[in-house]
Amino acid sequence: MKKDEFFQILRKKLAIIEENELNDILSEYEQHIAMKMENGNITEEEAIKDFGNIEELVAEILESYHVKANYNAKLKEEKQAQLKESAKEIGENTKHFCGKVFQKAKELLKKGWDSTKACFKNMGSRIKRIAKSEEEEKTLLLGTDQQVPDNIGEKQGRCRKWFSKVVVLVQKLFRVCLRLCKWAIRMAWNLCVAGVVFFVGLFTCLMLYISGASIVFTAMDYPLLGVVFISIGMVIFSAAVAIAFTFLIKKRKGKKSILSERARAIAKIVILSSAVLGVLLTGIGTGIGVMEFSSFTYGGEKSLFKENRSVRTVRAEVPLKNTAKIELEEVYDGETFIHPEVEFDDSVPMGEICYEVEERHQEIEHIPVVQMIYDSEYDDNVEQTKGEIYSVYLSQNYSESQLKVLMTIKDKVMKDIKNRTVYSYQMSDIVSVKVLVNSKMKPYLVETK
Repeated sequence: MKKDEFFQILRKKLAIIEENELNDILSEYEQHIAMKMENGNITEEEAIKDFGNIEELVAEILESYHVKANYNAKLKEEKQAQLKESAKEIGENTKHFCGKVFQKAKELLKKGWDSTKACFKNMGSRIKRIAKSEEEEKTLLLGTDQQVPDNIGEKQGRCRKWFSKVVVLVQKLFRVCLRLCKWAIRMAWNLCVAGVVFFVGLFTCLMLYISGASIVFTAMDYPLLGVVFISIGMVIFSAAVAIAFTFLIKKRKGKKSILSERARAIAKIVILSSAVLGVLLTGIGTGIGVMEFSSFTYGGEKSLFKENRSVRTVRAEVPLKNTAKIELEEVYDGETFIHPEVEFDDSVPMGEICYEVEERHQEIEHIPVVQMIYDSEYDDNVEQTKGEIYSVYLSQNYSESQLKVLMTIKDKVMKDIKNRTVYSYQMSDIVSVKVLVNSKMKPYLVETK
């Protein structure tokens, strides 16, 4: 332990002692360490190690100052207890405050709704009172000595009638808007639920189809028993989810449900049990599927076609010019690039390139085609064209459709799956490529970039 670390620990554990006395203690121990290093010719770590266990040393110092050695531990425990109490008090206060806010908001909403209802109710009762007192006022006026025009009561009655009609119309419009809002919310919710039920139902149908197909394949010794259990489990689970969502459809208030309360409770238990069963079957199927997958072995490379090799000759004419050059590109066989071997044969006419392609005679016919691409070589130093380049490469044009290829190889692939063996299937047609050119054309040939 280094001196700085030693004094830092002492200062922390002796924090209860006054600062002046603590500095004196640390200064005294610093002098002890310096004397031990001087007299004993020892290192700083060894001098500190001579003091013994630091906890016992702290206990001795505290005892000499009549302080309990476990004071720091008790102080720490008290602080932790205070923190816990503070946190608990803060939590309770927060909970109490949130409860009060929620209760206050609930009361305000209720008061607002009650006030609105009371406002419309009072408005209606006032209209009724005004209509009722109309005749009384008219009678009172006519009973006095004053002469009252005949049309006063009629005008007042018309105004009050129109006012009452407007108020009633506003009330009706408010009720209609409220009903429309409730209907729109209920309809949107029901549409969402119906959408979920529809898509879960489609998924259930798909899983049902997969389960039926996998059962047939399993009966034919294909390793698909795990898929059978998984698909059946998913059918049961998704069907239970779809039926459970139908219970969330909101109906009009007052409309009775088709099922009684007891029938609904039984249906919920059956749905929950079906969901649990579906999850269980899916888990069992996953375990079986992993075991079946682990039983597969790798068989290496395998050709999907018969090994009956043949050589096909393809010729191409290339124009020869003084500045022209010929570049023979690599041949792509569908999987890798094959570098053609160039041989000089004077029997090949000048200006002609002869490709001898060794290929697998497959059930699928193909037509090798030689194509040329014209290009020019540009010299950056003199900024001019140095000459023409003809890139010659061999491509394959399949004369058969991909469907025929699939139908040709399907039986072999399915048989390998039944035997639980996986291969790296070779689809390439070309085995090797040889290029024959006249020896006089050697100056025209350039290496492939």
